[in-house]
Amino acid sequence: MQIDTFKVKEFPAIDQIGMSTGREKLRVCIVTEEIIGPVRNGGIASTYYHLSKGLAAHGHEVHVLFLKGRVVQDETPEHWVEHFAAFGVTLHYLEAPKADLWGSSIEWQARFGAAYAWLRDNPPFDVVHTSEWRGGMIYALMAKRMGLAFQETLFLVKTSSPHIWNRHYQMQPIEQREL
Repeated sequence: MQIDTFKVKEFPAIDQIGMSTGREKLRVCIVTEEIIGPVRNGGIASTYYHLSKGLAAHGHEVHVLFLKGRVVQDETPEHWVEHFAAFGVTLHYLEAPKADLWGSSIEWQARFGAAYAWLRDNPPFDVVHTSEWRGGMIYALMAKRMGLAFQETLFLVKTSSPHIWNRHYQMQPIEQREL
């Protein structure tokens, strides 16, 4: 087992951070390829399921854009739309058109382009929450940075496990010092 020398910092407790006292309700979109329901299990899936429920419970308008389209592991796509609607969340399945692309990850490039177009073509969101996993919002973030779209939208990118954590968890040594 490797010896870890990285520093661990404590995250402040929620009572120290405080809750927003603002009365404004936000229009939020969670863009993900993992969410409990269409997907059986997973850290990202659990995070976004509970985030969507929590935001809706606080009165925010919550949409989930599921990047995998109408592919679900249990039940039917319609079942999950009704399930999420029961607690105030609108579930959308991204339909990625067939694209004439070349390069690596062609399937995901088409999805990420379609996700950008979907966000661009819908009424603007105050907040778009996504994961860095596979980079699903790369085209949307590029458009924002270039001033083409989303100038009034805040993008929040949740990061998952860092490389060192994955190596440690799998009991694999770090092979290069810079990692």
